Amino acid sequence: MSRIFNPENVIEGVMPSALTSHHDDMMRFIGPNADYYIAAFQRMDETGSKMSWNWAAFFGTNAWLQYRKIYGKAWEKHFVSLWMLLPYVCGMYGNWIYKQMVEEELASIIEGNSATQDAELAQRGGVSTGAFSPIVAAIGFGAFIAFMFLLVIGLHYIAELFR
Repeated sequence: MSRIFNPENVIEGVMPSALTSHHDDMMRFIGPNADYYIAAFQRMDETGSKMSWNWAAFFGTNAWLQYRKIYGKAWEKHFVSLWMLLPYVCGMYGNWIYKQMVEEELASIIEGNSATQDAELAQRGGVSTGAFSPIVAAIGFGAFIAFMFLLVIGLHYIAELFR
């Protein structure tokens, strides 16, 4: 049986409570877009594939890794030697990498104290919105520099026309 919630596992409208509990824990842990990730995880389990395309992981690799709190152990384990291929690797395997992290973290939380389980799910799961601040600032600064460069070049060109 898959570790991910599967509506087909519902028998005559009755869902096993352990499966429901795991699905609810996973929903709370993942946070935003949990339905997308649970469906992607389920497809990976059903097909036995580690590959599942993720456009956010492809286009915004570093931001996505930070937003989904995939750093530290996962970063070292999967990406050190693949820096130039990182967007492609994240695009193709980002969901699998995230699935591995979600399952490891959930197992760790569930083994712990059940009284603090909801707080742990909220703290260790979800997303990190603070990851975007430096990235947005860097993109904005880069765009400003590019604009100023083009402005200076354009003004220089216009000045040459009137000489």
